[in-house]
Amino acid sequence: KPCIDDSSVSITRDANKCILCGDCVRVCNEVQNVGAIDFAFRGSKMKVACSFDKPIGDSNCVGCGQCAAVCPTGAIIIKNDSHRLWKELNQEDTIAVAQVAPAVRVAVAKEFGYNGENVMGKIVAALRRIGFNYIFDTSTAADLTVMEESKEFADRLANGGKLPLFTSCCPAWVKYCETKYPEFVPNLSTCRSPQQMFGAVVREYYKDPEKNEGKKIVSVSIMPCTAKKMEAERPNSYTKGEKDTDIVITTTELTRMIRTAGIAFDKIEAESCDMPFGIASGAGVIFGVTGGVTEAVIRRLVPGHGNAVMDSIAEAGMRGEE
Repeated sequence: KPCIDDSSVSITRDANKCILCGDCVRVCNEVQNVGAIDFAFRGSKMKVACSFDKPIGDSNCVGCGQCAAVCPTGAIIIKNDSHRLWKELNQEDTIAVAQVAPAVRVAVAKEFGYNGENVMGKIVAALRRIGFNYIFDTSTAADLTVMEESKEFADRLANGGKLPLFTSCCPAWVKYCETKYPEFVPNLSTCRSPQQMFGAVVREYYKDPEKNEGKKIVSVSIMPCTAKKMEAERPNSYTKGEKDTDIVITTTELTRMIRTAGIAFDKIEAESCDMPFGIASGAGVIFGVTGGVTEAVIRRLVPGHGNAVMDSIAEAGMRGEE
């Protein structure tokens, strides 16, 4: 069999670089509790493989990318879609539209030495120099998600729907639930994630000939998670058979593109996102922290009392109550 496994849309595996350290096996089994890979065979034939030696893309891998994060030799790396993106950016008949997730602005800041700072303005400036025509903030779509999930939660409460309601914003968690705990699938929210909501909005907005200028729209998502690459390919992420998000790149791919373009990140001036999808509330921004979606939904459903409700939930959790 070939040594390079390119079957996953999230990661790429190269068996020639594997030293059998077991870091990926441990993080997949003991930390993530996914169990997509393990040691197979014995002696000189030992290797890291999926069940029945299947390609990783055909396994129960959730695309979280934690194996790539701990691999010391590059035997498992993030799927590189930047080459495909560069090609699209160089086409004269395309309009490149980017959405940037809230967590990206801090991760990019750390990479370029701005620890703890919000460098969204610099990211926007860098993306324009790379070749993007329009840059928007995914926080806008996160606000849409808050509105939809709040509505769904209130409807389930009022009409005796399946509770508790689990957010569907994380594609790795959704697939994990589907494969490990299918009995909880009815508890998953039917709402799309901010990435996919935004992808659908972009497609609808640029259907207008006056906006698309007769050119092809390339919708690009810049996300902190490799599982977002998988999410864009899921059948339920398509609208009427059309893919909403064309290309998903991670923070790592973005920083490499900035350096490849020769952009002096510390010297460029901050710029604003484009309208009409450049303004968002704080609700979308807190999606990037644990409990952020829940807090945003409660703030919307209980105006003026969201913090008090969250404090009560936290206290109940510390007491071990439901």
